[in-house]
Amino acid sequence: ATSYPYYNVTDENTAYNLGLEKKINPLTSIFVKHSKGFRTPNIDERIQSTNSGSFVLKDQTSEDIELGMRLERNKTNFVASIFSMDTKNEIQYNQSVNTNLDPIERNGLDLDLSYQINDKNNLRVSLSFIDAKFTSGTLTPGEGGASTCDYSNTTYCSNSSTWQNLMGGGTSYSLSGKSVPLVSPISYNILIENKIRESSFLDFELEYADEKYLSNDQENIEPKIPDYYIVNTKLRSNYNGLNLIFGINNLFDKSYYNFAVASTFHDDNHYGTRAVYPLAGRNIFLDLGYTF
Repeated sequence: ATSYPYYNVTDENTAYNLGLEKKINPLTSIFVKHSKGFRTPNIDERIQSTNSGSFVLKDQTSEDIELGMRLERNKTNFVASIFSMDTKNEIQYNQSVNTNLDPIERNGLDLDLSYQINDKNNLRVSLSFIDAKFTSGTLTPGEGGASTCDYSNTTYCSNSSTWQNLMGGGTSYSLSGKSVPLVSPISYNILIENKIRESSFLDFELEYADEKYLSNDQENIEPKIPDYYIVNTKLRSNYNGLNLIFGINNLFDKSYYNFAVASTFHDDNHYGTRAVYPLAGRNIFLDLGYTF
């Protein structure tokens, strides 16, 4: 067992969620929301913090505002909103320890559309755009070259060709304006629902996620996680309390992944090296339930 020192720190945070919605007419309304939140590091995160065993991690805080509108027109429902969120001290597992990230600003747009094409077909579309950037922060290079790099640093060594050629050299590397890893700028979902009979439906769904930077690549220099499309389909039926869902995910058996971690060895020899977590190929599922 490892004996750690007592940790006794007093801090204050505020969390709230305030919203207001105003109907302009019976079919149109606008809404606004403002919220603040926080997350206190748990004991496991503190033990494996920046200075291992020091418990030194700051509370993660966020503040956001959202403005949007809702429209209902005959067979159409449409919701659009824009938002802005500022996050400070976001907690991330990085370089084998938990650390607080530099300040991040996220600005985005969300669109949701539901449209009844005819008596048997419905269309549902959702689209999300998000621009997540660091607003400040710098990384400093380690000492040594490709074979003698000081791996305790969070970026490449000063004598490495990666630092000199890809990152511009110098004594520091600015994170301001760099994209936040693991955030796809654009993602959308398109679903067509076909009514086969009164209580049976056949769904076809298209999912898309844009390319994004790897975890542990705040520098934005590693090859990105590729974008991908997948198609899903399922048959839903309900009869006298019996609920049946039969579906096929990733219908065309596409090879793809949405999470990868850049090598913690930030040297020339490991540039482009990553740990990839592939997602399932074509898979079939069956859900059966009965309501008494």
